[in-house]
Amino acid sequence: MAMPSAKSVSDAHTHAVSLPGTDLSTAYLQYGDPQGIPILCLHGNLGSKRWWWPILEIMPDEFHVIAPDLRGCGESRFDQARFDMPALLSDLQQLTEHLNLRQLTLVAHSTSCAIALEYALHFSYNLSSLVLVSCPPLDGIVTPPAVYRYLQTVLRDTEETESLLQSLMPQLDLSIRANQNLMTALVEDAQKASPRAVDGITRSLETWSCRERVGQLATPVLVVRGRDDHITPHGVAIDTLLTMPSANNLEVIQGAGHSPFIENPLAFVTRLIDFVVQDFVNPALD
Repeated sequence: MAMPSAKSVSDAHTHAVSLPGTDLSTAYLQYGDPQGIPILCLHGNLGSKRWWWPILEIMPDEFHVIAPDLRGCGESRFDQARFDMPALLSDLQQLTEHLNLRQLTLVAHSTSCAIALEYALHFSYNLSSLVLVSCPPLDGIVTPPAVYRYLQTVLRDTEETESLLQSLMPQLDLSIRANQNLMTALVEDAQKASPRAVDGITRSLETWSCRERVGQLATPVLVVRGRDDHITPHGVAIDTLLTMPSANNLEVIQGAGHSPFIENPLAFVTRLIDFVVQDFVNPALD
């Protein structure tokens, strides 16, 4: 399946906002009906708001999709060095307040699942549902020092960066021009990221854990992984599903690795919409 070209997402608008009390300028993509059902999408490490391009052209008009760049990533800017979980959570909370998002669905990919889970634990009253895509272990993950050095080296070389991103989306057919154009944009964004952001977001998972707290979470949760994801093993997804009482299901996307919304966007959106609409109209959530 071909990914959307820049023209096919021409209705998506990029904005930037300075969050109160910070030196951070957050850039975000906005698409769809501003009065529609809000879905806020968080990219993982090495990512940007443009990772969500593939799902935009197939999202129904009734949805309002917002995709921010995390601090130090994409077009977001910062002067401070904090990338711990409280700082990342504060950014998300202030952005949702600024945009006046209420009863939103939060969709998070990879490392950002930790941020989304913290938001759900602290601000559950503002969530309709939570979607965790390629979620890391609920008690965090320690990254070997060699990986930090590897990432900083790789991101200085365009071909190496593309090779790294390809490993995160192994089923993306790069013989299709639109897919290659998308990859070019994602490589550009990855290399644009602050080295402190790349390190800091990874390190935030080394001291983070929510395993002992997710039992109190009542927000409906959907767990998603790609069938060919070698970064988040199937066992980790099963553990997430079984540990969280409010997790309704594990959806395994065929023809996808670590980034199913890029590799098989139609299957991903179909499952996302089924889940969001089901929970959105459920009177038990009122």
